[in-house]
Amino acid sequence: VLPPQRLLANIESQTVFVGSGVLVYQDLISSALDDRAVLAPPTAHQLRSSAVAYLAVQQWLNGNTEKPADMLPLYVRPSDAELNLTVKQSG
Repeated sequence: VLPPQRLLANIESQTVFVGSGVLVYQDLISSALDDRAVLAPPTAHQLRSSAVAYLAVQQWLNGNTEKPADMLPLYVRPSDAELNLTVKQSG
């Protein structure tokens, strides 16, 4: 896990942010990335695949040249399931 400032410093292209961290860091994200940051609406912060797909389609409809099927998620940290599996495997 990186400090938010370090993660944001490495982002060069327009990026859609979704998840509970957006609510906490929205001001930092917006100030660091300006128009490269697309913040998901609060209703999309439940990480359901349908919410992510909706955001991808919205970006495409708003002029993003990347097709929704070609957009890839970048997870900032492993999921809880991955963390729990690592603990089980090491114990």
